[in-house]
Amino acid sequence: MFDTARILFALNRIEEAIQLILKKTELIHSPNDFLMSSDGMFTFTHPDIAL
Repeated sequence: MFDTARILFALNRIEEAIQLILKKTELIHSPNDFLMSSDGMFTFTHPDIAL
């Protein structure tokens, strides 16, 4: 009924994304690390990080 390989692949990608988010959040030290763009989106502006 379900393609087990595709489900496991998707879960692995989700896990990798969560790990990346956790790694990047450690680099946020203050609200000043963000700027609001003209369309209302927040942009991470830490000078040492290239996203």
